[in-house]
Amino acid sequence: DHRPWSYNPQTEATVKKYLDTRYRMLPTILSAGIRASKTGFPMVARGDLYWPGELGSERNDQYVFADDLLVAPTWNTSKTRTVWVPPGDWEDAWTGDRVSGPSHASVSVVAGR
Repeated sequence: DHRPWSYNPQTEATVKKYLDTRYRMLPTILSAGIRASKTGFPMVARGDLYWPGELGSERNDQYVFADDLLVAPTWNTSKTRTVWVPPGDWEDAWTGDRVSGPSHASVSVVAGR
C-alpha cells in the first residue's frame, strides 16, 4: 500500500505540505507551460539563460523554474549548501528570509523542505 496515510503521520504531513505547495503554484505552472508551448521558452532553465555573463549564473546545480523560483536541490547530508543568488531581491520560500543578489548565500539544509 503506497498511500501516504498508510505510512505514518510524519510522512502524511510531508506529502500534504508538498501537494498543498503544488496546488498553490498551479497558476504559475500553467502560465509557464502556456508560454513554453507558444514561444519555446523553457519552463526550467539554468541561470545563464536569464542572466547571461553574470558570474555564477552558469552553475548546473541549481535552476530557475517559471521565471521567479530559484531551485537549489540538495543531494547529500551536509548541513548547509551555497546558493548563487541572481540579481534582484529574493525570498526563501521556506523561511521568509530575504537576500539581494548577485551574491552567494549559505543556506541551511533541512529535511522536508
